[in-house]
Amino acid sequence: MKHPRLWTTFFEELGLDVVSSGKSTRRIMDSGLANAEDETCLPVKLFVGHCLALKDKCDFVFVPRYFSLYKRGWGCPKFFAPPDLMENVYDIPVLTVMVGREYESGILFENHLEEALITLGKRLGKDEGVIGKVVEVAISTEVEHEKGLRDEYFDLIESRKERILLVSHEYILNDDLLNMGIADMLKELEAEPILIDTVPFKYEERFSEPLFWMRWDFGVMMMERLKEALSHVQGVIQITTFACGPDSFLVEFVKDECDKAQKPYMKLMLDEHSSRARIRTRVEAFLDTLRMRR
Repeated sequence: MKHPRLWTTFFEELGLDVVSSGKSTRRIMDSGLANAEDETCLPVKLFVGHCLALKDKCDFVFVPRYFSLYKRGWGCPKFFAPPDLMENVYDIPVLTVMVGREYESGILFENHLEEALITLGKRLGKDEGVIGKVVEVAISTEVEHEKGLRDEYFDLIESRKERILLVSHEYILNDDLLNMGIADMLKELEAEPILIDTVPFKYEERFSEPLFWMRWDFGVMMMERLKEALSHVQGVIQITTFACGPDSFLVEFVKDECDKAQKPYMKLMLDEHSSRARIRTRVEAFLDTLRMRR
């Protein structure tokens, strides 16, 4: 889930019990593969498995509808439908809220994270005064977490090991089942993995440009963080999953930026049939090639 600390803190501060489906397991993955639409991407299949794991264990499964994160940005289309999908196809009781933009009386308006939290609190029947205090705590928790990621990045770029930037989406980078534990592989091979979601990103500046070339907000974040980090790393590994539509064009932009900076680049396409042994072999070969350049 995007912003897990934000949402978890919000519900807990409201006095609600939060039930988690836990870390991804092969059992959860198999459940998603058996029940999700074949044409969807692997992360969505895994998401279906997690929702099914929570069925009958709680009153509602919280599934936020991410329309956009930033002004002028748009989210992945596959992030719009999950609340409807879970409720109507899998008969799972869903609690949801729109993050980004939604229609009210036919007028398109902006609904940022703070406004989404307030809307959600009212939907849960909470007092406005209580909601305001809880929203403040939830957002400060998320801000502190993001500050910790930035501090981690500035520490890692000082490492004397080969620094390898792992480029992917946050929901892949932070799920060891999806990413095959590639960060641990790099550490075992005496390299320093740097996750792209730790790289600073000045989104206000990027999305304020009226003619910015990319409207997909996750794509903008990925490209801007890549440009920021390239001068501090020795190589780039991009992790993408089969059937990811946005990544089908993003990989070309990422590779082009790496070529311009003359930094070694490798793409790893993962699916439900990928094996850790095969991924490790490719990572070892990439590091060998990178080290021969010295």
